[in-house]
Amino acid sequence: MLAILLLAAASGCANPEACPNRNDMLKAVKAEDDAIVMEITQFESQKDPDSILLIHSERIKKVSDILCGDPLPSDNIVVICRFTVRYWTKTVYKTAKLSWTGGRWSISESLNIEQPKNRKR
Repeated sequence: MLAILLLAAASGCANPEACPNRNDMLKAVKAEDDAIVMEITQFESQKDPDSILLIHSERIKKVSDILCGDPLPSDNIVVICRFTVRYWTKTVYKTAKLSWTGGRWSISESLNIEQPKNRKR
């Protein structure tokens, strides 16, 4: 029993079999960022179709402080997780609903709080 409690505490997950690991979370965040970039690119391209537009997502340094709850009742595995994403210019504290579909974790909803990095002047 103690081993199970230690495993749950180390993973930051109520049910470790039904939660994304750090690498899964990184892939899900990258996919969400890429979708946002695609949406912005399409919107801006419609405003001026003759221009060349280069938009990219910011590189992620790491994902940490992952804490997930119990799986929600659903056909697929769905969990709500809280985690921190460290980019090069900001830190983002996220709460997200993640679902296991198509052999990968994806973010369907998220709430973000951004904190810019302090820059020396």
